[in-house]
Amino acid sequence: IAAAGDQNDIYLFGTTKERLRGHSAMVEHLAFSPDGATLYSVALDRSIRAWNVATREPKYVVRPSFDALSAFALHEGRLYLGTRGSLIVLDAQTGRVLKRRRAGDGFVTHIFLHDGETIAVGDAVYFLGDTSRYLSGPALSAIWHQGSLWTGHLDGRIYEHTEKESRIAHELEAGVISLLEFSGSLTAGLSNGHLWREGVSQPRHKDWITDLAVFQGQL
Repeated sequence: IAAAGDQNDIYLFGTTKERLRGHSAMVEHLAFSPDGATLYSVALDRSIRAWNVATREPKYVVRPSFDALSAFALHEGRLYLGTRGSLIVLDAQTGRVLKRRRAGDGFVTHIFLHDGETIAVGDAVYFLGDTSRYLSGPALSAIWHQGSLWTGHLDGRIYEHTEKESRIAHELEAGVISLLEFSGSLTAGLSNGHLWREGVSQPRHKDWITDLAVFQGQL
């Protein structure tokens, strides 16, 4: 287990607790390689470090040029960084930048990798091997389900995106859509504390619903 808090260090928990030091600002993202031999960290100091878990030493430190990191993913030997207006792809073994792709003007908020295609979500949905589709506003929430990408927006709209088209699936009258989840059917958490499901909005909280957990099909 690896953890990072509001300090600059990373903690590894095993038979003992050990501290990894090197970042000069708060660590925002952590990810282990599939074999568990490497830990990747991204921090507000705009550096990316690949740590050798066995020796507790960095394999490399890279500082690709970007404004601020807003999304991060590790998949099949590549690191995907979402920033303001772009998606950056790095070789996870070396830290070398493989690709930069323009992705609108706002921050990339979500990254999906599906059937060999990279999909970035921000102020638009970008099918990076193909096209981009501009939306009504930034997507605060996104989820992949049964071959479609679903996004929730500031204006209360929920979009469904497929390879062929993007469409407005639902328009909710009140509340920013802060998260989406599938629990038997599409479920949305709203900024006014309501939980929307199957066309019905019910009050569940006094403020933003920020997360949902599904277990055996139940919220």
